[in-house]
Amino acid sequence: MGHGAAAFAVLLAGSAFPAWGQEPSRRTRWEEDSHTAYGPFRFTSVSPFHLLRPGFAPRVPSSLEPGAFEARLSETWANMWAFNEDDWILDYEVLTTTLALAFRASPDLLVELELEDAARFGGRLDSMIINFHRSVGAEQRHRDDFSRHDFRFDVVASHGQPRILLDKDDTGSFSETAVLSFQYDVVGGADAPLALTASGSLRADLRNPDGLRGGSPVDAAISVGAARRVGEFYWYGGVNAAWFGHEEFEGVDMRATQVAAMAAVEWKHRSRISMVVQYLFTEGALENPKAFRRPTSEILVGLKWRVGNSHLIDLAGMENFIIPDNSADFGFHAGLTVRW
Repeated sequence: MGHGAAAFAVLLAGSAFPAWGQEPSRRTRWEEDSHTAYGPFRFTSVSPFHLLRPGFAPRVPSSLEPGAFEARLSETWANMWAFNEDDWILDYEVLTTTLALAFRASPDLLVELELEDAARFGGRLDSMIINFHRSVGAEQRHRDDFSRHDFRFDVVASHGQPRILLDKDDTGSFSETAVLSFQYDVVGGADAPLALTASGSLRADLRNPDGLRGGSPVDAAISVGAARRVGEFYWYGGVNAAWFGHEEFEGVDMRATQVAAMAAVEWKHRSRISMVVQYLFTEGALENPKAFRRPTSEILVGLKWRVGNSHLIDLAGMENFIIPDNSADFGFHAGLTVRW
């Protein structure tokens, strides 16, 4: 699934969506009287080794009505920088494109098919990040010791395992994934104490990343999540556990299982716009080196804006938090969701 193909698919499908000036029906609106508002950002870690097998995000309850569809297109553009002299240097950018279609088959059951494409390249964010660090007096962490906008991916051998070295021949689209999820929601109204969800997901590589070997033909994950409204604030939390089987990347062992947890708060002060702060914690994907065995720690801050009756726009900035080496340094997230 190329980036252009994903965008074209959503634009083409848009011709079937309701006109923006029409009064919203119950099937297309986002609920105002439950524990779910516009919800958190749908986001998985964009760290170097998690992106080799993406797709499993902690899930929270959805307000999509029975018989209704939801289409979602999102893009995440992130800069990766990690440097430890004589050990590793990671200096590049990634762009992930996600296209999803969900259907509320019954009051409780939601079915979703999600396609994701990931690409890596030298990028264009280095200059902006370096200049920003200079303006606020922040540490460059050796960024300005290297030329800008180049692609570097070099992790030296450790614990008897081989060196991971990628070059410019490894840039461009490198991973395509499909995820099928079945989600059981207990949403209820505002008088219910919580909205709850449990789901199971299956994942298959449409295009296996070069250098990734072993594992299961189909990966699996389970997720549980909850949402609660307190006044103008909506609180969300979710945890998932994924199983990938035994895999190696360029001969380096990857973890067979992985746990991720998400927490978010949404402030819906106005009916069409809400502010979201979201934190994602994901277990490290490699066994060694130690820095990449540590979890990723990524925070998003942004807004959700309902345009018309059934179109929702996401805009957010992303920053690593607490653990810099195994998380993307900085990035942007944008999305469009349409219900009909």
